Amino acid sequence: MKTLRKKYLIPLTSCLVLGLVGPVFAHPFQDVDKHWAKNQIVWAYEKGIVSGVNANHFSPDATISKGEFYRMVNQYFGFTRKADIHFTDVTQNMWFYDEVRKAVAFGYISDYTGTLQAMSAITRDEAARILAKVYKLPAQTDAVQGFSDKSLIRNTGEVG
Repeated sequence: MKTLRKKYLIPLTSCLVLGLVGPVFAHPFQDVDKHWAKNQIVWAYEKGIVSGVNANHFSPDATISKGEFYRMVNQYFGFTRKADIHFTDVTQNMWFYDEVRKAVAFGYISDYTGTLQAMSAITRDEAARILAKVYKLPAQTDAVQGFSDKSLIRNTGEVG
């Protein structure tokens, strides 16, 4: 009995310790180490929420397209349900097709016949509107008064 315990005690203890510590992932990006958002980028990368522009670069100061933002929201919240969509500029062979279907299914963008322009840059205004819908936040229209570009904001309540 003692030999059996010793035989399994060290491997079992090693497995438990390694399991508690867990693997430490290194990020592959050469362009984020001195960026102000490094910790957030690495966290989002490790969670599978974001990926780089290629194997070695993230491009942290680049604009984010609507399609990329929809993907990040869907990944972060674990949205998987999909709806039928009718955008004239979103077809099944586009990488963001399913991301748009999820966005419509979860109601943070509306489906309509027309163009979505998912490859164009998302604005702060649009991102705020989406996040306000997802989090079900109340509109705070007066809160935008401190923004220098308040005249450009369409969704004042959500940005606020």
